[in-house]
Amino acid sequence: MLCSCVLLSALPTALGRSPATQPAAPANDPGQWGIARAGLQAAIQLRRPAALGGALKLDIRLRNVGDQAVQMPPAKDLFAWLFLVQKDAGAVKAYFTAKVHLAAKTNTNTKNFPQVLAGGKVHSFGTIDLAGSEAFTYRRGLKVAGGYPVAPRGSEPPATAGTCAQVLRMGSAKVRLMLYLPDKNGSPRLLRSNTLTIEIGPPKFGKLSAGARKKFLADLLKRFDSDAWSAKQAHGTAVKVGPDIVEDLASAVMVRKRPAHSRMWLATALCDIRSDNKKAIDTLIALLDETLHGVRNVVGYHGPKQRNARLDKALIREAATNKKPTLTAWIVRGFGTFRKDVPEKLIEAGLASDEPKARAAAAGALAKKTSDRRVEKLLKLLKDSDQQVRGVAAASLAKIKAGTPAVIGALIAALDMPGEMAHYRICSALLVLTGKKIPYDPAADKAVKSKTVRAWKDWWRRRRNNPG
Repeated sequence: MLCSCVLLSALPTALGRSPATQPAAPANDPGQWGIARAGLQAAIQLRRPAALGGALKLDIRLRNVGDQAVQMPPAKDLFAWLFLVQKDAGAVKAYFTAKVHLAAKTNTNTKNFPQVLAGGKVHSFGTIDLAGSEAFTYRRGLKVAGGYPVAPRGSEPPATAGTCAQVLRMGSAKVRLMLYLPDKNGSPRLLRSNTLTIEIGPPKFGKLSAGARKKFLADLLKRFDSDAWSAKQAHGTAVKVGPDIVEDLASAVMVRKRPAHSRMWLATALCDIRSDNKKAIDTLIALLDETLHGVRNVVGYHGPKQRNARLDKALIREAATNKKPTLTAWIVRGFGTFRKDVPEKLIEAGLASDEPKARAAAAGALAKKTSDRRVEKLLKLLKDSDQQVRGVAAASLAKIKAGTPAVIGALIAALDMPGEMAHYRICSALLVLTGKKIPYDPAADKAVKSKTVRAWKDWWRRRRNNPG
């Protein structure tokens, strides 16, 4: 991630000359510290997990790592600002906050802020919530004067981007505090704290105000609509928010003017957030009749994740009609992927379909259990006209360890049918079931592959003639 590089190099003029080498921290020191400058170090620590649009509470500390006492400026003259970097939609975005006057924020005054910080001593400023601090977009060329970034003379001042809570997105962010200690003798210190990586989690959507909820949802749907990559990220955000947002997603996915990728990821999110919400389940069932095949196929595949009896019934009923063969394939595949077993009615629907993908999905589902009846069905599928179906059937026989002579003979016979990938999967199944090392290399030339097939046939002929 580029964030750490930006944090280290984005404010070269703020750093001044190379600071003194940081000494080793004491053995009992909690947390990390920034690089020492003139014997002083600053540190920040996240007080509690951060959520999107919520508090950003940081503990701020200052320590003297030297042996000599250091004169401190008046508490009222101290200020700090935060530098934030986050990667959002593939772009690195950097911000700095307005000045934070520590005396006002932490009630630091002459009674508890030392005039002199003795060697080895630590002063804690307490906890500051910076979520409401104004954030400005950082751009190259800014200078630091008086401990704070300013635009060069004649150029536009930095633009306000909103508050910290408004600019930060869900995901990782890196933050660093810049602590300014003025000095009457003309040697001010601008201390850089440790770089802190924080995870911005989902908001507590149900507890947001109506206005905040509306704004969050508008931003989220904008990301769903933007492009396929952004929609995938928005899906992740929605899943983290959880059941509180499903009714809004259900309304959004039914807006047919939305881009196809948006509606597909919205439907996936509805499937991935397990909820018995009636509107959400009703919407998923309705989407099985959606004219946009990508949306209905998404529901067919991901719908079984819900484990909702009403949705399961609708999925099985839809597959059994076989009116939409590709959807049947996705439904069978979904149950096969996300459930321990696939209903027999669903397997039969896949086997009866004219769509090879549906038959292949059924062949894969047959490996969920072992029975003579299922083995018979897989043997029949080894004669299917489609090589994908034959290949999956062979893999399923290997998975359930069905290594009887009848199965081995059927696999050998299936090598007479065309299809390179089918040959590869059949030979792979034979390797598992017989232990015989005759691998099939699909990247080899035609003569080598033909030789491998002949070797399997010759081995089987010798085995039948000499069963002992």
